[in-house]
Amino acid sequence: MKFIGRFGALAAAGSAVALLLTGCTGGSGGTGGGGSDSGHFDGVPDSLAERLNSYAVHTSENSKLDAHFFGITGASSLSEAMEKDILKAFKSGGAFHGRRALDPALTDPEERWEAPKFIEQPGQGPTASATGQDGAGSTSQASGGATASSTSGAGKGKEQKVTAENSVVAAGGHFLVSRLSTTVGGQATQRVFVTDLEKNETQPGSALFSDAQKYGADQVGAMTVDDKALPVVDGSAVDKGDLSDLGTQVRQAMGEDLQLPSDDKSYEPDYSCGLLPCVAVTYDDGPGTPQQTKELKGYLKDANIRATFFQIGTNVKQYPKANKELLDMGNEVENHSWNHPQLSRLSGSKLAQQLDRTDKALEAAGVPKSTMLRPPYGATSAAVDKQVDKRIIQWDVDTLDWKTRSTPKTVKTGTSMSQPGSVILMHSIHEPTIKAAPQLYKNLKAKGLYPVTSGYLFKGLPFEAHGEYFCRGYRSAMCSNPEHPMVEKGKAKAKPAPED
Repeated sequence: MKFIGRFGALAAAGSAVALLLTGCTGGSGGTGGGGSDSGHFDGVPDSLAERLNSYAVHTSENSKLDAHFFGITGASSLSEAMEKDILKAFKSGGAFHGRRALDPALTDPEERWEAPKFIEQPGQGPTASATGQDGAGSTSQASGGATASSTSGAGKGKEQKVTAENSVVAAGGHFLVSRLSTTVGGQATQRVFVTDLEKNETQPGSALFSDAQKYGADQVGAMTVDDKALPVVDGSAVDKGDLSDLGTQVRQAMGEDLQLPSDDKSYEPDYSCGLLPCVAVTYDDGPGTPQQTKELKGYLKDANIRATFFQIGTNVKQYPKANKELLDMGNEVENHSWNHPQLSRLSGSKLAQQLDRTDKALEAAGVPKSTMLRPPYGATSAAVDKQVDKRIIQWDVDTLDWKTRSTPKTVKTGTSMSQPGSVILMHSIHEPTIKAAPQLYKNLKAKGLYPVTSGYLFKGLPFEAHGEYFCRGYRSAMCSNPEHPMVEKGKAKAKPAPED
């Protein structure tokens, strides 16, 4: 998966436009042009809407951020390109508050658009709300199509209104053409992207043209597609001879059935936890009995989420099959010591034995050597951190399920205490905890949180061995962020992440 720079793949780009222009399977039942020179485009295929995942970022306080964007499972290059520009707009509008990253906030799931709203009708172009149209019907843009948003408020505490919307311009075969429209302080920018869904590669819209310099970024950003499947720039259809090889391929693809990537990992959000408010779901002390594992697996599958399981070595040895089963469905299976001692009280050799025996048991069960450790009782020390060659995952939400053994209390505590960036601690060996899973998962989602694994929560930050990770964001000195990637015992402050 990769986002290719504007000038990095111009040759490939040209063929995409041509492809786009030759025809498509109509979103309203139209027929494609079969790749002939008399291309026909009358809408995006109906099948696409079923695979668009809707997201929203809306801050109710003064409504400074209002973003609506889609993702497609398996098209990570598209999401990465969109996220980069969305966060750039947020930062430009002052939403980072002088920090190096966004602190994601909760957004009511009701704010998320229905999938069809992301699909442009043929010739529609960016909407007025997305382009910052003023009363005279004009669109404010910077010369050359560079981000037009003012940066006067960035990092100075002055926050401006920021909007962001992405949309599908055209799609067919294994190509998708999309648009991202942002406004910062009333000034608008549009960018078009071309995604090869088969290769999972996303390029700027300029890659559609043989001469990437012929049209300005603002012109490409506002392009539409006509009924002959040709790009329309400044009101005129582009000549077929001006398409790159990629542009030609894209035009031809518009007459083919849409080929979407696998949705096997639909349980993972399309965007990172640097943009979305995520919560890591973790379970200690397993695996439990085969029946407990089966029950919990079913709840995870039904909710379409995955968790991190920190397993006790003795239990791994007793129930080896459970570990591979959990791993194969997309969960993380990691180390929780051999028999649950307080690691900070052990000698170096005994500490190593606790972890090595568990790793070997996991490997014998078909699980790769662990890269994460949940220390029993959360007990660590500078010496433990230095010796342990794993990421040490702590928590900031203790459901106390081990103490209360109460399903209602586990649900209530897990729901009320979880915030964006939280790590929830539970135990997969207690039946009341397992019974709490369906309602807890439902509540977390209703709150606007995205349940993920520990590894996904910290994705995009330095996630290194010897460091301790409690949560993500800026709400606590213990949380990880670019300025403070991890807690390192024995050090006054962790080394900041390198600047982008």
